[in-house]
Amino acid sequence: MMGLVQKWKRALLERAIENAVVAVFGKDGALKNYKTTTVGILGVIAALAAAGKALLDNDPSTVPDWAVLFALITASVGNIVSRDAKS
Repeated sequence: MMGLVQKWKRALLERAIENAVVAVFGKDGALKNYKTTTVGILGVIAALAAAGKALLDNDPSTVPDWAVLFALITASVGNIVSRDAKS
């Protein structure tokens, strides 16, 4: 039974990765708009870095604002999967 669950999880993960790659690159493999995708990726990195800094600065009074982090990541993912390029 455990082997079946592991296979199921692996299949779900592979499908999620495939969907993410298609969302960014399209079915033909060409990057839709590298500028918008780059801004989205950098936005996610910046949001996670700011939250990580607040978590790891050894000051218990600073905590990440989770609502802002969620909003930044959502907007950045929107930039990653946007279809604004006419190619």
